[in-house]
This record gives sequence, structure tokens and C-alpha cells, in this order.
Amino acid sequence: MIKVYDAHCDYPWALLKMEKDTSFAPQNSPEHLATGSVALQVMAAWCGDAKKEGACGAATLQKIRAYRRFLTREAQRVTPVLSRDDLQSEGPGRILTLLAIEGGEALEGKLEQVEAYFHLGVRMLGLTWNWNNPLAGGAKEDGGLTAFGRAVLREMRTLHMIPDLAHLNARSFWDVLENDPYPPFVSHGNARALCEHPRNLTDAQIKAIISAGGFIGVNFYPPFLRADDENSGIADVVAHILHILQLGGQNCVGLGSDFDGMDVLPKGIDGPQHFQRILRALGEAGLEEACIGRIAYGNLKRYLYDNLP
Repeated sequence: MIKVYDAHCDYPWALLKMEKDTSFAPQNSPEHLATGSVALQVMAAWCGDAKKEGACGAATLQKIRAYRRFLTREAQRVTPVLSRDDLQSEGPGRILTLLAIEGGEALEGKLEQVEAYFHLGVRMLGLTWNWNNPLAGGAKEDGGLTAFGRAVLREMRTLHMIPDLAHLNARSFWDVLENDPYPPFVSHGNARALCEHPRNLTDAQIKAIISAGGFIGVNFYPPFLRADDENSGIADVVAHILHILQLGGQNCVGLGSDFDGMDVLPKGIDGPQHFQRILRALGEAGLEEACIGRIAYGNLKRYLYDNLP
């Protein structure tokens, strides 16, 4: 099996839910990760709904604490990634995890919170979720990068924390590219040419990410795969990957599943245990093994090594 690096899941949310409801079955789990040959999983603590003003910081911390309890319980097989050197810890029976925050609302407008989260192990921060916040404009609203957002980007780069542009609207996306000279990172986003959705990327955005040496993780969420999302499946995930490849993304495209962040799943994919089905489908589509390896893990591993502390 080909090992996998996955750029996004919401397992910290699922961990917290499992603590409150022992009957809850997450899409993700160490067992499913091992079955799917996942060597590294980015685990994002969702900030919570920004419409519930003032609760985002507390909600994020709850999920981070659940994640840290998970690390303690699973210390024999799960290792957190805090620096590029930690990427060398991968091996048989060992799963690497990188902690992210999904939504800059978690900062609650305080620049010092960037460093505070860094010291809690956070190495990636999605600037927005779906809505506008003090940093930038989210995918479902208008608005651009703010002065506070520019300050946050500078602070993050000082610490080597990776900004995630996945939920930005187009104006904020281009504002970030103008203000941040580093390679852009989109943990889970698809091609708008194949599915017209505000969370998906235009070809111009994809080409800009490619030319800057960035990374795009293809998302498995059915409404981002095709208009008639109830019919989405593995072939649609492959189609988005192939589209990005056709634009020149051989060294850019990877996987950004969004497991445990989806209320529905594409046909044939129940969780990370089925990553290998996608990789086999890429081979059946005519891709060579070296290219599949870059998509499965190589491109994300390269990006993380170049941009982590």
C-alpha cells in the first residue's frame, strides 16, 4: 500500500463528541488511519460557528484539550508533529498528527493568541471558516484581508505557523497572495471548473498556488465534488485531482479529506480506511506510481518540511 498524508480532518471535534457520547462512531480513528496506511493526519480544531459571538476561543480550546488527551492515550502509536524534524518519526505502526485550527475566530481579535496557540502545539491556522471575521472574508460572505489579518500573517510566519486559505473568499485569497510572500496552502478545496461552489477554487487561483509552489488538498465533501452531490463518488475525487494535474499541479495537489467534518460521504468512501481505493482509481486513470506517490503523500510532506519550524 502507498502511504498517505491527509491535509485536513475534524477529528478533535469527534474526540470531544465521543467523550460526551460513547456510542458515537467517528469517520476517523487510529484504527481506520492504520487500515488506510495513513502516515500523517492533519487534525483541525474547528473554532465553532462565528455567529455565536464570543464562544469561538472556548470552543477551540475544548477541542485542543480533547486532542491532547488523545495524544496521551495513544502515545504508543501516535506522535505529534511540532517541527520539520518530527516528520522523520514516521514508520510502521506510527501515525503522525499535526494540530491545526479551523477559523481565525479562535483568536478573538487578540494577536498574542497566535503565539499562545503555537505553544499549545498548533502549527496551522485557517484564517476564516465560512463567515467574515476580524482577519478576513469567509467563503460565504464578502470582505477582504484586514489590517489585523495582515498582522496575524506576519506573526504566524515569524513562528513558522502555516496559514490555511481553504475557507477564504476570492477577494481575501488574492489579498493574502499580495501580502504574504510564502507558498499558499489550501488544506481542503476543489476545482470550481468541475463544481460551482463558493468553497471551490477557480482555475486562476489554482494556477497561482501552483506557480508559487503551494499545496491544494482535494476535499471529499459531496457538495464540493459535483452539483448533484448525492451521486458523488470516488470518480469525482479523481476528476478534481486530474483537473489540477492538467493545470500543472503535479507537485502541488494532494489529499484533504475533511473526514469528521462531513455530514455525508461520497459513495465508496466511509473514512480513511478507504484512501487506498482512491489511489487505485488514480492508477486505473493512467497515472504513474511516482505521480500517485506525490499526490498521496509527497507533495504535502514537501510543503510541511519547507514551512514548519
